[in-house]
Amino acid sequence: MTILRVLIAAVVVLVGVMMVFGWVGVGAEDYSIAGGEDVGRGTSPMPVISRNSTVNQIVGREGYYDKPFRFHIYKIPEKYITGALTELDKNWGHSVCNRDATKKTNYTMLDWRHAHSLFTVDTFIARFLRHHPMHTDNPDEADIFIIPAMTHLYNCAGKMEYLIEIVNWVASQPGGHWKKYHAHDHYIFWWRWGMHYGGTIKFFKQLMRLFPRINYISYEFLEIMGRNKYQDFSLALKPRFTDYMHSIVVPYPDFSPGLREQLPLDHPRDISVFMSGTSTIGGIRRWIKKELVKHADDEGFKCLYQDFGSHVVDTKRLGVPVEYPEMFKRSVFCVHAAGDGLSSRRPTSAVLSGCIPVLVCDLCIYPFENLLNYSSFAVFMPEDNVINGQMVDMLKAIPRSEILAKQRALLSIRPHFTYNTAGPPNPNDALDTVVQSMSTRASVLREYKRWFLTHPDLSTNMKDYPPDPPLRNRYQMSLDDDPTQRK
Repeated sequence: MTILRVLIAAVVVLVGVMMVFGWVGVGAEDYSIAGGEDVGRGTSPMPVISRNSTVNQIVGREGYYDKPFRFHIYKIPEKYITGALTELDKNWGHSVCNRDATKKTNYTMLDWRHAHSLFTVDTFIARFLRHHPMHTDNPDEADIFIIPAMTHLYNCAGKMEYLIEIVNWVASQPGGHWKKYHAHDHYIFWWRWGMHYGGTIKFFKQLMRLFPRINYISYEFLEIMGRNKYQDFSLALKPRFTDYMHSIVVPYPDFSPGLREQLPLDHPRDISVFMSGTSTIGGIRRWIKKELVKHADDEGFKCLYQDFGSHVVDTKRLGVPVEYPEMFKRSVFCVHAAGDGLSSRRPTSAVLSGCIPVLVCDLCIYPFENLLNYSSFAVFMPEDNVINGQMVDMLKAIPRSEILAKQRALLSIRPHFTYNTAGPPNPNDALDTVVQSMSTRASVLREYKRWFLTHPDLSTNMKDYPPDPPLRNRYQMSLDDDPTQRK
């Protein structure tokens, strides 16, 4: 019996160790997110919402790092934060972002119906993210650095020159942290849509001169991989993937009052498939509209396409329909497809409303795909299936049990698509999840940091190396010095 107890104890310890290191897969009944319903990943458990980062989990044990993950946000002059907010408030009446020239929003642009309320994440990063418990005021302790530039706010305030001033300020700071790792460990929020083109080009030239290896926090991968140069979506991603694979895609915010509260699982939904948007842009949207109109009157499976704005420059597109959030709350499936860019607020609106996102975008990279199992709460719909008229039939074929499982999963992952607009990030919200994503990048950077810093004077540009290396004979010995050649 004693031997049997020892064997049982050994097995329990072994399984425990395997679970800690992710060597044992878990099923739907085993994987849960704190505060929500169970979500089946079918893979190893990941600390999606843990306040301890991936790096933090092994610190303090014998032989491991004793330094937890930390990030540092540069404390740029207040002129570029509170001062910029004041400038926006002062200039809003004639701002390029205020198309109808009325002062219908406050300085943080949180009027949910105005299109530019989508572009406020950089404001929250600059104002509140430094209050996160993993932030450090000491740059020597940091694994990751963030330059808190509020790109869209400067554009709307008529202060695009602030962007260049900020990167120049960072480069002038003592310690030279920005160049120790050639900016591989630096991040800046970037989103080009609607920005002043000339100002954008000037800024990017200076950014690439000082921070050619910088990473981005943005709404989509196309935008951070050079949309100005690669207008064809099919050419935009893979050629430059390795340059930007450590960048982080975040969700658009949706501040609709009607989507603030989480709906219960049994909330009634009378629309089966819904999409809202301008159908004349984005290519695939025309096919989606054709499909939903065709099945609009299907018995027991109502489909609806809501057009707003007749063309790309129609100013109606800047004012989201009042009924927009209610339509999401009434729907079982909510479709997302590329428009002006690959991304939009629709996946966020769908998640917040408990509507299952139907993602019709072959080239999209969605927020936090390294942490969230999208297949557990969304449907990836290949664009070819939409063009071939198969989308609605494929959605009809999804079993009721699978629909319920996805709806339960939506309740669990919902916090990751919310933003606290009044203060520091809440546990598990979008900015907190950004920090978790940064911690996974930091673990990779730690692996190479000592090696990278061994010869800090060496360039990372192959063009700087001569074809005949000057140190090629460094390790050669003369016969007199080589004991193996002595007779």
